[in-house]
Amino acid sequence: MASKKKASRKKKSGGNASEFIRGMPTTLKAADVVAAGKKKGISFTPGLVYIVRGRVAGKAGGPAKAGKRGPKRGRAAAASSSDAQFRRLVVELGVTRAKALLNEVERGMAALIQGG
Repeated sequence: MASKKKASRKKKSGGNASEFIRGMPTTLKAADVVAAGKKKGISFTPGLVYIVRGRVAGKAGGPAKAGKRGPKRGRAAAASSSDAQFRRLVVELGVTRAKALLNEVERGMAALIQGG
């Protein structure tokens, strides 16, 4: 019985192509990224550039992919939108100022509930 040879992958010298692509500006054309990689000794195709950039965009909430569900609807969407808005405000104001404002709101709510 003849033994089957495994197809060997050509090793890329110089580093990880995906990491290199992620480190490049997304404004560069795929061909320019390939050329820059070649100068660094990293060999890959323009297709890999598109794949890596697509995965990065998907993780970062980029354009919706075909076959994926659309945005949430109803209360779940409103809650997550409000939560995100709150988080943005906390970052914008700073945690200390946000806590102070939240304490003021809580005191006001407690006063309303007590009828005072």
